[in-house]
Amino acid sequence: MIYLVTFLLSLTMLLTEVLLSRLFSVVFWYHFTFLVVSLSLLGLSAGGIYVYLYSGKKFRKEKIYSQLALLSGYLAITLFICLVIFCHFPFELDFSIFGSLRTFIVCLIAAIPFFIFGVYFSLIFLHFSASINKIYFANLAGSAVMPKAE
Repeated sequence: MIYLVTFLLSLTMLLTEVLLSRLFSVVFWYHFTFLVVSLSLLGLSAGGIYVYLYSGKKFRKEKIYSQLALLSGYLAITLFICLVIFCHFPFELDFSIFGSLRTFIVCLIAAIPFFIFGVYFSLIFLHFSASINKIYFANLAGSAVMPKAE
């Protein structure tokens, strides 16, 4: 079961990245499509660091399935909210303090789903390390299927 979850999660993560790239290109300027890759890496690594720092306190092996289910709910909610905000958020690039703050908020909102992806993958890699080769294969297979799903 965890292999299927990893496969679908990596597929969803890359589809989210492609969707945000296209959305940034249409709603904002095309220059911002390259920012999505950086924000996804920022979110993934911040999620991994979060799990590393709190692995002994918050993320225990006994509760892993309930925590993964909760993270799935958080992920669905944040993806929906993220897309709604980007579609209805008036964005004009200006070089004032308010414009810079608005751009920072947009970047922060775009990184939140990737943070949850990072926490999710880190928890899977941490608690199911006995079968890491199969989990990593499912991760790569989900990533490889993504170009066909597009």
